[in-house]
This record gives sequence, C-alpha cells and structure tokens, in this order.
Amino acid sequence: MPFNNNTKTDIQIRRFTFRIVIVFLLAITVATGTITLILTRKSSQEMKSKVVNLIQANTQLQISNLNQYLGRIEDTAALLFSDDIYCEYDATKEGQDAFEKIQQETAIEKRLQDINILQNFSDFGIVYADDSSLGSISNTTLELFPDGGLYAYLEGHITDERKESGWFFDYERCYDRLYYVKRLNEHAIIVAAFYSRELSQSFTDMEDVPGMQSYLVDSAHSIVYAESGEILGRNAEEVWNDLPDGYSNYWIIGDKEVVVVGTCKNDWQVICVAPENVLFAEQLGITRFAIIVYIIMLVVAMTAAGILYSQVAVKDGVLSQIRQKADYDQLTNVLNKQSFRDLVDTKLAHAGEGTKHICMMLDMDNFKLVNDTYGHQEGDKFLKKSVVIFRETLGTQAIIGRMGGDEFAVYIPFEHEEETVIREEVARRLDALLDAFHKQFDTHYESCKVSLSAGICLRITVDGIKLGFEESYQMADRALYVSKENGKHQYNWYED
Repeated sequence: MPFNNNTKTDIQIRRFTFRIVIVFLLAITVATGTITLILTRKSSQEMKSKVVNLIQANTQLQISNLNQYLGRIEDTAALLFSDDIYCEYDATKEGQDAFEKIQQETAIEKRLQDINILQNFSDFGIVYADDSSLGSISNTTLELFPDGGLYAYLEGHITDERKESGWFFDYERCYDRLYYVKRLNEHAIIVAAFYSRELSQSFTDMEDVPGMQSYLVDSAHSIVYAESGEILGRNAEEVWNDLPDGYSNYWIIGDKEVVVVGTCKNDWQVICVAPENVLFAEQLGITRFAIIVYIIMLVVAMTAAGILYSQVAVKDGVLSQIRQKADYDQLTNVLNKQSFRDLVDTKLAHAGEGTKHICMMLDMDNFKLVNDTYGHQEGDKFLKKSVVIFRETLGTQAIIGRMGGDEFAVYIPFEHEEETVIREEVARRLDALLDAFHKQFDTHYESCKVSLSAGICLRITVDGIKLGFEESYQMADRALYVSKENGKHQYNWYED
C-alpha cells in the first residue's frame, strides 16, 4: 500500500532524512574547508619562507660585498703603518727642526697621494691634535669646523677601543659622506671619507625579487644609504615602526612589507625591504584558486546531498521500509492503531468548511472460532483476505487501520457531496462489502458462522467546532454495538 505523506512517522522520517543530509553537507563542507585551509596555509608558509630565505640570501650577499668594501677602506688606511716615518710623526711636537719637518711632511703627503689613488676617496689624510692636517682633507670637511675642533670631533668617533678606529655618518653636518677614522699615534688620526653613493656597487639588484629596496643603517639607527635617497638620515625605527629595540638578523612580515635585517662587520646593518603584494602575488593566486576549488566542492557536495536526499526519500528505499514497519500493521499491511489515529486527527483538524467525514468501525463476528477451529495461521489468512475485500469495496479514498485483533477502522472524506448522496453511497459500498464478505467466507468457514458488523458516523466540519478522533470513533463504535445487538452481519448509523 502506498505510504501517505501526512502520517506522523513520515514527518519524523523526513526530518531524520533532512538531518542526515545536513550532517553530510556540513561534514563535506568542514572537511573540504579544513583541507583547503591547511593546504593554502601550508603553501603560503612555504612560499613566504622561500621568499624570505631568498631575500636573506641576497642580504647576506650584500653584507659580504659591503664587508669587502669597508675592509678595503680599512686596509688602505692601514698602509700608513708600513713605515715609522708615517705613523710616528707628530705635527704638534714643539722644537722640531723646520727643514726636517718639511721633509717628513712631504714624504707623508706623497705617501697619502699614492694611497689615495687606490680608492675614490673624497677625503683621505691625517688630522693632528692641533687641527692641522696632511693629505686631501676636503674643504667641505674643513668648513664644518671654522673655529677648530676637527680633531676632537674625529677622536670622539673612535668607538672600537681595541682597533682604535670607528665608522660614522653625520647627516646633519655632511649628509652625503661616510667616514672612517683610525688613530695613527697619540696626536694623529687617519680619516678616510667617501660619498655614500659609492655603496651602490655593493647593493646589487635582485631580479628575482621585484620592488626590493636596500638600506644601510649605522649603530645609531640612522639610515646611511638608501637607493632612492628620500629617507637618508632618518631613524630606521621611525621608517619601519614595527622594528623592536635591538633588532638584528631576523625578518618581519607586516601588512605591507617584508623586512630582512643583517649585520655588517662594523655593526652597521643592512635592511632589505620588499612589497608583500608583489612578493606574494602567486600566493594570492593560489589562495583564489583554492577558494574557487572550495566553492566547486561545495556545489558538488550540495548536489550530492540533494541526490542523497532524493534517493533516501524514495518509497522503495531503506527508510521507506523503516516507516512501513513503523506505521503499518505487518500482518494486514494497513495502518496500525497509532498511525491511523494520528492521520485521522490531522485530517479532521485541517479539513475545510463543510467537509463531510465518514468514520466507520468494522468487527468480524465469531472470528475467535476461526482461530480455535483452524489455528492462528488460518486466522491470519482470514484477516488478510478481509482487508483485500475492504479495499475492493470501500473505494480508493478509504483509509483503513487495524485497531487490534479483528477490529478495523475506516475513514473516508467527502468534500462536495450532499449528505443524502453520501449516505446512499456509503450504504451501497457497505452492502457490497457485506455481500463480498459473505461469499468469501460463509462456505469455507460455515461451521464458524463468521460475519461482519459495522457502525458508521457522519460528521461535518463547521467553523468554530473542532472535530477529533476519539469522539468520532466512539460514535461509530456505539453504532457498531447496535449492529451486534441486532443480530450481527449488518451496519447501523450513529444517530444523536
């Protein structure tokens, strides 16, 4: 028998099926999202790591180049220690022979000129404690101290006590030069200066990292060299405000830039900065691709869920068998008592104004004798054959339920027919039922004298009056009692 989709069990099964589909869809969504997120993050981390490693490698190359360049400056200055005449001469010493002094200074000047040829210095010479100097000390440098104090200024930048030397950059006094100073003797300091633009040869371009900029920062955190020059002299911590105190040899990924820091031999630092959106453009592409794949997977999952729902919901499926067992009497294949009650209650509660309802109780007279005489197996066959007759004679609209044992209930709705017409039609069907029942069983079960009794109740839906199962079938049951009292194998209508 087809399953009626208004039963309570059907509603529960549909809800159960819906929950299964939702759980399936959520599981696929979560699993797909998790896998996509893990793969995207992993690829992102690996890509960022490779890019940062690439920048770090380039930074180390620039540091190596810079160390070599600065080392050449230091080695050049050290050439003055090759002869005592250069490193022991003190211009501030009183009582020197004038001729001997000229000879010594001439020799030192020649040596300074020879050394200066080796490098492209803006300044290369010796400054003595009395601010006198030998060699090529530029006017730019000398003009910084018109009233003296050059020697004291240079001496104040000797920061490496062990080597008695130091590197410095003074943007406020001379923004375009870098200085190296080294003590020659107690009253003499070697000074070598060069233009900061000369460092460009150490900061090689990196074609694999487009948009990357390199900077040199001194020990005071001032930017000594910048390829573009626009932030020369500024404090690095102000330019990259996410650099904490004591930053060194690590990289930071901010919202906009990748910053890699490395330290040179003179404790200055090389900072390489690259735009994140350029570096990780491929990674953004991968993320977009992952999102597209995720959306496609969701669509596939939703489609699969829809197919699953439709397959689970078909009447010949597993769930259909479950609800068949839950709602139907397994012997006669009609609705069991509870399912019949729920369904009729729903029909009565939602019927339109003027709908007529036929509620009928059927009881098999002397059925116990069939079981006692022929056995319960034969009694089961009797019940099955009876239901076949019910369906053949009562019409396709009749909803049949087994209330227990040999007692059955029937519900038939009529929406537009007149009451007299309904009574005539129901009477015709019951006459046919009693006749068919008699022909089917009287001969085979003659000794048991089986028959069928029925009680009928007609109810009409009226606004403001709620019809219920219990009251309706109590009325039909009273009419059934009259039929049995009046000799059985008949039907009677309930009358107020």
